[in-house]
Amino acid sequence: MTRRTRLVTLAGAALGILFAVRASAETPWHEHYARGLELESQSAWAQALQQFQHAARMVPVPQKHIQATPGKDIDEYDPQYHIALCLVELGRPRVAAEHLKVAWGAQVTPPAKLQALRKRIQAEIQEKAAKIAAPTPPVEPRPAAGTLNVESDPPGAAVSIDGTAVGATPLGPLPVTPGAHLVRAEAAGYRPVEEHVKVDAGGASTLVIPLAANPAPAAARAPRAHATHPSPTTTQPTAAVAAPPTAPPALPTPTSATAEPTGLSLEVPISGGDTRRLLPALLGVAALAAAGGAWVWLRRRRRRAAVPPAPTGPTMAYESGPTVAAGARIGPYDLQGVLGRGGMATTYRARRAGDGQAVAVKVPHEGCLADQTFVARFLREGRLGEQLHHPRIVRIFGAGEDMGHPFLAMELIEGNTLKQEMRERAPFPLRRALEIARDIAEALDYAHAKGVIHRDLKPENVMLLPDGTVKVMDFGIARLADQPGLTTSNIFLGTPLYAAPETIDPKSIDHRVDLYALGIILYEMLEGSVPFTADSPFRVLEMHMRQPLPAREELAHPIPERVWAIVRRLCEKDPAARYPDAAPLLVEFNHLLHDFPNLEAGNVP
Repeated sequence: MTRRTRLVTLAGAALGILFAVRASAETPWHEHYARGLELESQSAWAQALQQFQHAARMVPVPQKHIQATPGKDIDEYDPQYHIALCLVELGRPRVAAEHLKVAWGAQVTPPAKLQALRKRIQAEIQEKAAKIAAPTPPVEPRPAAGTLNVESDPPGAAVSIDGTAVGATPLGPLPVTPGAHLVRAEAAGYRPVEEHVKVDAGGASTLVIPLAANPAPAAARAPRAHATHPSPTTTQPTAAVAAPPTAPPALPTPTSATAEPTGLSLEVPISGGDTRRLLPALLGVAALAAAGGAWVWLRRRRRRAAVPPAPTGPTMAYESGPTVAAGARIGPYDLQGVLGRGGMATTYRARRAGDGQAVAVKVPHEGCLADQTFVARFLREGRLGEQLHHPRIVRIFGAGEDMGHPFLAMELIEGNTLKQEMRERAPFPLRRALEIARDIAEALDYAHAKGVIHRDLKPENVMLLPDGTVKVMDFGIARLADQPGLTTSNIFLGTPLYAAPETIDPKSIDHRVDLYALGIILYEMLEGSVPFTADSPFRVLEMHMRQPLPAREELAHPIPERVWAIVRRLCEKDPAARYPDAAPLLVEFNHLLHDFPNLEAGNVP
């Protein structure tokens, strides 16, 4: 045997051992299924659900007979039925119905059992609907919300209210709580402007913010030509010299009537009496200018000190206004009205021309279309989103391009965003906050298993339907950049209020940025506000990087220790200290909700 043949043989043996070790390290699907049946018989519904979900990920289709190992078959393999049963026991009949549809179509489980579970799901859905429709006990009346319209000159400025980004101008009417609010407008090439506005209960207010352009840098301004001083008998100023001489021009020797401080240059003839009267004013102006320059220098120095290190001072990405107007057609869709407007795109209510189906269509802003890389990513990631089929994720029906305008057609959802609900009702009751967080975690678990990271998870991207169903939006669309956070062009594409510390370094981003964002969202639902706010997006990022969460004892609204431990672990600065993925987090949420009476009493282990 030659030396080369021996090496090939050894390499093949090593690969075989490696694959064998890896195969032995992974639990087979049939063991997950058997463990799930065992836990189900013990009424350990949350743990059984996890086992059945593992089995379904490996072998999702129910089968009458399936070979587990050589010589061993399993009859009536139906993980979808058992997942539905566990979900019903955990109080989630609507999600259970989705899995029961799959089991019903396969007809592996006996029809009598399928029919019994179907009736039970229908009864629980009706019971929940009746509870929602039932009159709620009287509560202390809240002051009627007011509305605020925000405009800017020029339009297209990014606006935040009390530190929360709300979109680009023109905006409104926005529902806001009565009282004083701080409104900040920012746009590329213009100075940020902050205005205080007071909104009365039930009233409507309009705020118009004029934006002033940033002055050109001193190095870019044309040098001003030096002018010689006129003599006392000159009636016109001496013409300015086109090119500065190699030495300063000689000044005429002043007389007692025309004495001026050396270095003070005037371009108009002034008599001695005028000079004496103007000199104190000019000196005062010079002093004020010097003081103002020092203040600006100190302010810029402090801002630079607060910004996390970056190669070239990153800026926030705010794009220009909508590309198309309501009433136009793009692809096969007739745009009927604006549903919402964000920093990079506008979403329209639309109707498909072929069958009249109502959909939502997202179209990037005009300012984004100049970047062909952006357009290619938009379409590519939109098509990636088409692969996500889950009851907790808003469906993307298709991506396309019409006359240079890319677009995404999505499932039209009637309801409010989680952000809107929190503005009106936060802090949420503990059970409702845990249910919403659990449902978001379920969407993340599915998407992460498909290799999709959201990267911009925030309350604005979570929809709450009237029946209480939770759906997460913009999966796939959030991956518009190869690396969100600070990209190679130094533009931050995420939302600072919910950004994990590692988003400042694109190389370290993985699925755990979504878990961090979920922790901040859960904190906000329970406390009514986010833990980190500041007057600058970069200061917020710095707080995420360096400042710990408030101590539990300092919270305005008490949170049970077991729930606080989940929030604290989700919001760890080091990604390795967070949950490894959403699966164990789901188990914890389901355990807490299953034992919720004990949780309220403080008895959950």
